[in-house]
Amino acid sequence: YGATIASVKTLLVNQHKFNLSAKDLADMDRVFSVFLESGPGMDYSSGGSFTGGWSMPTYAELMTADDRAAIPVNRSYLASEENYRAIRDLQRNNLIVPLVGDFAGPKAIRAVAEYLRGHNATVTAFYLSNVEQYLFNDGVERKFYENVATLPLDSSSRFIRTFGPASGGGGFGGFSFDTETAAIQKDIAAFKEGRVSSYYDLRNLSH
Repeated sequence: YGATIASVKTLLVNQHKFNLSAKDLADMDRVFSVFLESGPGMDYSSGGSFTGGWSMPTYAELMTADDRAAIPVNRSYLASEENYRAIRDLQRNNLIVPLVGDFAGPKAIRAVAEYLRGHNATVTAFYLSNVEQYLFNDGVERKFYENVATLPLDSSSRFIRTFGPASGGGGFGGFSFDTETAAIQKDIAAFKEGRVSSYYDLRNLSH
């Protein structure tokens, strides 16, 4: 544990030259300690940062879950050696690029759209978790969907979003939250047509 966290900090500070503050480094220690203390049994409440009382799946349960199809398939990156190597190779080749930005802001999503169009690429999946819930609460959902509309999309492009108990989520495996996919272009059209006025309306769309 000590050797690993030290090597991570050395890589970020000495090699990549990131100007990390004392708080940044302390936060890294805190987050990394959760992996040590909870292992594959960690969930959203591990480390004491969440005390909502809802039932959350553990990391092990997420990695072993299937897609609920008629013939179930486990699609996690740990489901097979092939899946794992695909993600590992992306990481080793610096092809997993974290971005920090405001979904409803004027830059982040639109900059991604410009980059993708310049490389003749199409968005296939956009993972949202339940961020839209906060966008609706803040009244900035229109800006978000306008941003998304600038992305290169086709009929296969999918949102991946999470619904909690208040929006009818939960039930599968006894957990409080549920994850679903939806066609991005159809969701944008539904919003423009006035069929989506709240986060909870998204679950009632027919697609």
